[in-house]
Amino acid sequence: MSTPTLPSPPSALPDAAAVRFWDDVLVGAPDDCWPWIGRRGTRERSGHVRLWHQGKKVFAHRIAFYYAGGDLHEGEVVRHSVCDRPDCQNYLHMRAGTSAENTRERDERNRRTPYLPHGEAHWSAKLTNADAERIRRARLLRVSAQDVATMYGVSKSSIYNIWGGTHYAPAA
Repeated sequence: MSTPTLPSPPSALPDAAAVRFWDDVLVGAPDDCWPWIGRRGTRERSGHVRLWHQGKKVFAHRIAFYYAGGDLHEGEVVRHSVCDRPDCQNYLHMRAGTSAENTRERDERNRRTPYLPHGEAHWSAKLTNADAERIRRARLLRVSAQDVATMYGVSKSSIYNIWGGTHYAPAA
């Protein structure tokens, strides 16, 4: 297996820092995941690695994306949009995007953290799944979100989240 050619770091970053970073990554073929194998950094509960970089603690995959010439705009995150592997540093597996896009992709791939249950199973749920179904029917009857929220003792935004399918996914 040949090692792919890594991009040169942006000119603002010293070459030595890039070399040290990539020495802590098991670089493989372009389609492979490149796991973090270094001793530096802190492995989060989620599996992501955080490192000190330019005076701040930063996710290692953000550094990999940056070294590869990736461009992040204000408020964007680096998403593992190919592999969903938190310790993967392969910049070909990453995309810039919003936190909402990252969350949507995570949920579509059923990668939600297992200790965060959905719907009525969540420890802070105020509604049952049956309540959510009744709330959806209220929309069909053109009952206002404010009236439904008052009836169930929840916020109007909770009603909109149920109507939009963000919370309490509709029964199949």
